[in-house]
Amino acid sequence: MNVKKLTLIIISSIIFLSLIYFYMNRNIVVAQTQFIMNTTIEIKLFGKNIDKQKLVKTMNRAFDIMKEVEDKSTSYVEYEGNAASLNKHRGEYYMVNQDLIEQLSTSIPFYKLTSGEFNIGLYRTVNIWKNATDKNYLPSREEALNSIGNSTPDDIIVDKFNNRVKLPEDMEIDLGGVSKGYALDKVIVFLKNSNIDIALINAGGNIITLGTPVDRDYFNIAIQDPQSINKILGTVKLNNGQAIATSGSYSRYYEINGEKYSHILSGNSGYPKHLYKSVTVITNKGIISDILSTSLFLLSIENGRKLIEKLDYPVEFLYILNDDTIIKSEGFKIEYSQDNLYKDE
Repeated sequence: MNVKKLTLIIISSIIFLSLIYFYMNRNIVVAQTQFIMNTTIEIKLFGKNIDKQKLVKTMNRAFDIMKEVEDKSTSYVEYEGNAASLNKHRGEYYMVNQDLIEQLSTSIPFYKLTSGEFNIGLYRTVNIWKNATDKNYLPSREEALNSIGNSTPDDIIVDKFNNRVKLPEDMEIDLGGVSKGYALDKVIVFLKNSNIDIALINAGGNIITLGTPVDRDYFNIAIQDPQSINKILGTVKLNNGQAIATSGSYSRYYEINGEKYSHILSGNSGYPKHLYKSVTVITNKGIISDILSTSLFLLSIENGRKLIEKLDYPVEFLYILNDDTIIKSEGFKIEYSQDNLYKDE
C-alpha cells in the first residue's frame, strides 16, 4: 500500500470517527408552547444521545400530563372525581382522583400556617369577583365575607386510604393557587422516569428545572418587572431541581369602574390585598413555590418570615413593595437589569 492510499484511509477514518462522535454527543433541543390551565405553558427538553422523535413524543406526553392535572383539578368543568364534582357532592364522602388527594393533602395545612390567609375554600368568593367584573360593580366586604362560609379547610376530611374526600356543606374549593405547581412536579417525575436529564418548564411564570444546560451549571431565568410587561426586573440562576414562582396583580386582576383589584383574595376577608407589587420565591418543589408565593403575597413580611421558618423546604424570597423598595433574603441572588429603578432596602 502506497503512502497516498494510506493517508486517504487515515483521513477517512478520522472523518468517520468524528461523525460518530458528533452523532453520539449532539445536543438536541425541542420546545413547544400550549395554552393549558388558563395560562401559557412552555416545555423545553434537552437531549443527548437520544432520538429527536423520541424527545418530541416525550414532550407531547408531558403536555398531556398538564392537561390531565387541569381536568382533575378544575372547579369549573365537571369530570368524574374532579374538584368540580367534589363541590357538587359537598357534605358527603366522594371518591376523587389521586391527584386531587395529593393537592388537598399539601395545601390544607397552609390555612393554619398562614392564619387563614391561604384558603382553598374560595370558589364562591372568586365567582363573586368574576361576576362583579362582568357587571362592573364592586362587591361589598360583607358579601365577600359571607361567601366564604363558616367552615375552613381544616374541616375538610381527606381519606387517603379510600381516595375519598368530604367537604363541609357550606364550602366549595378552588385550587387555582395549587394546581400549576403540582402539575410541574408531576411532569418532572415523568421526565426523570423517561430518562430525560435536562428540562425547563414554564407555566405562566411558575418555573421548574431538571438538570442544567450542557454549557453551564444553571438556567438563567428572567423576573418580570411588575410595572411593565416589556421589561424585566433582572435574572436569577436556577440550579437543578429548583422552582420559582411570582405572585402579583400586574397581569391578572379584576377591573371594576376603572380600578384594578388583585385576583389574589384574602382567605379571611374574601377581599383583595395590595401589600406588595409582587412576591417571588425560589424553593425545590413546584407546588410549594406556587402556594408559598401566594401565601407571602397575603401576609406581612414579618409573618411571611415566620411561615418560612416553619417549613422543611429551602426558601429564598424577593418582595417588591408598593414604594418600589426591594426586600429579599440573603440567598436570593439576582442580577438587576440596567434600567432597574427599584431600590434595595
